[in-house]
Amino acid sequence: MNTTDTTTHMQVARRARQRPGTWLLAGTERTAEAADELAEAVLTGAITAYLPVGAFEAYTIGLGSGPVLWVRYTGGKKLPQIPARMAVRIPAGEEKRPDSVGVLTVSVLPYCPVCGGPRGWDNVQPARVLFRQVAVWVDRWPNRCGHEDEYADLLREARCTPPYVPEDAEPGPQGADPQRAGAYRGAVELLLDLVRQRRTPPTRAGFLAVLRRHGHDEAARLLEIQTQVKPMGAARAAHFLTVKGAECASLPAPRPEVSA
Repeated sequence: MNTTDTTTHMQVARRARQRPGTWLLAGTERTAEAADELAEAVLTGAITAYLPVGAFEAYTIGLGSGPVLWVRYTGGKKLPQIPARMAVRIPAGEEKRPDSVGVLTVSVLPYCPVCGGPRGWDNVQPARVLFRQVAVWVDRWPNRCGHEDEYADLLREARCTPPYVPEDAEPGPQGADPQRAGAYRGAVELLLDLVRQRRTPPTRAGFLAVLRRHGHDEAARLLEIQTQVKPMGAARAAHFLTVKGAECASLPAPRPEVSA
């Protein structure tokens, strides 16, 4: 979909108005920066199809095919917001022990990894399934986009999902420590420098661009995921990378024999 096409946005906005509260795919961009700028244009009314200001919500998320933009029409009403994470139960067992059967709670992003649409985070139901010929109680949910989540994929995704730093976590630079940030030490130092010199980019797109421009692509990727739902400035981002770096440094080597 050509997201820069005015006619396309008019069609998406019209469909959204006909289905209030439903998230719709509005386009795919080549870069995260372009997608973020497009989302901002939706929220600020710079794209007239989404006027009046406050009538639409938007978010972007990166996929293998490129960053995508999703929008929904609210008419200015406060609707339930997509959570930062989904905690769900999945069946799990050790590969080298066929009789090993258990239930594992994992935390994943509430977005479909195929299209970027919202998962069924608000319709999670207990389900009894057979795993290695043993009945276990886990969670199931329908995704509105129609793509189904496989338990094995969820386990792999959970292992790659960065930790969530809650909104009430220590946000100040005092909570960030380059010495504890491990592989993200350089990125944390850069962010703290932005805080000290009051050179924090005003937008999320500019904020991530600074990190990428200095070669901190992985740090920018993690922050891009973290800021999908909750915005953050340079100080909070430095704290988040400190948490992530310290966690990675303390994790034991992965055990390849464990699988779902």
